[in-house]
Amino acid sequence: MPWPWAHAAPPETVRLGIGEYPPFKVEAEPGGGPLTEIVVEAFKAAGVRSSVEWVPNNRAIAGVMSGRYDGSFGWARSAEREESLLFSSRPIHSYRMVFVQRAGESRDWASLSDLGQWRVGVTRGNFYSQPFADLQA
Repeated sequence: MPWPWAHAAPPETVRLGIGEYPPFKVEAEPGGGPLTEIVVEAFKAAGVRSSVEWVPNNRAIAGVMSGRYDGSFGWARSAEREESLLFSSRPIHSYRMVFVQRAGESRDWASLSDLGQWRVGVTRGNFYSQPFADLQA
């Protein structure tokens, strides 16, 4: 994983700010969930200690941007985020985003542009995809 300090001596402990994203990142689970375990074990295998601080998602990514944390994981890549953050060259996990709707209701659509006639709820601060972000503008 490339880090801003890659050419300097690594810090004693890498501080990771992360938010929950069940079932992949879960504070109450042993090891913090499977994705958290993968990241912590990867640092351990490289001889680097890591500490995890559980915070709300938006606070985690803002904390990396401000320098409070050395890193985070489980984020979608976007042009805006690439201005301030360094992303690994390959994903360690891929998420599949889906739409859900109320049971008993039917919304016929074939492409994202068809969704413009309905209100779609999103989580503030999340990035879903560039085509979806273009619809929100």
